[in-house]
Amino acid sequence: MNNQNKRRPFHFESFWLRDPEFLNRVKNWWQESKRGMEGRNKIHTFQIRLKYIKGKIKKWNREEFGNIQNERGKLQSRMEGIRQQIIETGRSEELAEEKERIINQLDERRKQEEILWKQKSRVQWLKSGEKNSKFLHKAMLN
Repeated sequence: MNNQNKRRPFHFESFWLRDPEFLNRVKNWWQESKRGMEGRNKIHTFQIRLKYIKGKIKKWNREEFGNIQNERGKLQSRMEGIRQQIIETGRSEELAEEKERIINQLDERRKQEEILWKQKSRVQWLKSGEKNSKFLHKAMLN
């Protein structure tokens, strides 16, 4: 089976919590998932609702964040374009505002990326650290 056909397991990403609307979105999706569930087996209903929310979160994540590293690269390219435009045409209020917006977006992307890598490193630590391995012994000595 090639990598394109592999389904990746769902992982909760901690940086989603930086979005002030995330919890409200989940609440709304949970309410949406309730439609048509009356009279069904509670466990089965719960599974269906979780699957519904998982789909919504995956779609939202793809649309909102995409690939964080790629997005950061695009923002950095836009920043370079603005800097070049300021050099060529001079500083304007519009360019200064756009530059400030991009700086804020870049800062947020960097924070999200930091949280993502921190979370991934913990997962790797748990996977590798639970074995009586060279990795574990080296980590304990440092």
